[in-house]
Amino acid sequence: MQVMQRLLWALAASAALSAPARADGPAELWHGFVAATDGVPLAVTDCGSATAPGVLLIHGFGQSYLSFKEQFTPALCSRFHLVAFDLRGHGGSGKPWEPAAYATRERWADDVKSVIEAQKLDRPLVVGWSFGGTVAVHYVAVHGTGKIRGLMLVGSGGGIVPAGSMAGGVSPEQLARYGRAAATPDIPGQIEAAEWSQSILAYKTLAPADTRQLVQASLMLPAYVRVAMRSMPVDNAGLEGKLTLPVRFAIGAHDATRNVDAHRALAAKLPHASVVVFADSGHSPFLEEPQAFNKELISMMEAP
Repeated sequence: MQVMQRLLWALAASAALSAPARADGPAELWHGFVAATDGVPLAVTDCGSATAPGVLLIHGFGQSYLSFKEQFTPALCSRFHLVAFDLRGHGGSGKPWEPAAYATRERWADDVKSVIEAQKLDRPLVVGWSFGGTVAVHYVAVHGTGKIRGLMLVGSGGGIVPAGSMAGGVSPEQLARYGRAAATPDIPGQIEAAEWSQSILAYKTLAPADTRQLVQASLMLPAYVRVAMRSMPVDNAGLEGKLTLPVRFAIGAHDATRNVDAHRALAAKLPHASVVVFADSGHSPFLEEPQAFNKELISMMEAP
């Protein structure tokens, strides 16, 4: 019986990895897997016509594609080919045990490249939230700008603009305490850390369903992956010269991790960069002000 179960699981995994790239049609979601260059299965969600302009959405640390549920709407899926994927170690994607699976800028950049190619995205706009913005800049550093239309960095300096000092009463001691709790096998500690971490992701009080989703996604990032990711590169300082394509920094006015002036200073140095500030948002404007965020995304997609 165990042999048969293993065989059925292997066949199912093989079928998912070799499935057709997508199911066409506006607002119809396709869920499947893309194989990374080292074989790790990357969970992918896709909507819209394959011939429509492409948008690739990359979530932040400890989250998943569901962060962008307010973007997977008929209004956007009817205009664009939207794709999101769960970063390795996160959500529904594979979670390798070996620290080497998370260790290099190239590894994360290659995952982005694998998804772009597998989903046949033609010069997509890459939208990276928080740590996802750093991954987006990793992609540019390794693979250049020739295959993408631009970057929208949300609550992120892409590893070029350093994070600001945490505001709102968040202390370094709290960060250290909950960081340790999340990175140990103690499940009650992980739950407490996940509940605390979602509380600093938004300025507004989110709907209970959104709060649950953020907590649950955080708990899908294993403690051993959190430990492995501590040594991965997140500093992209000095890579400003590679950002020759359109770049838009999307910052919540109440984001405790971002310094708006620092982003404006960087944008002024780049050839095609701008900053948009969401007045009623913290770290997650795509959830807190989805209509305004989606309007900004459309604006960037339709810019000449």
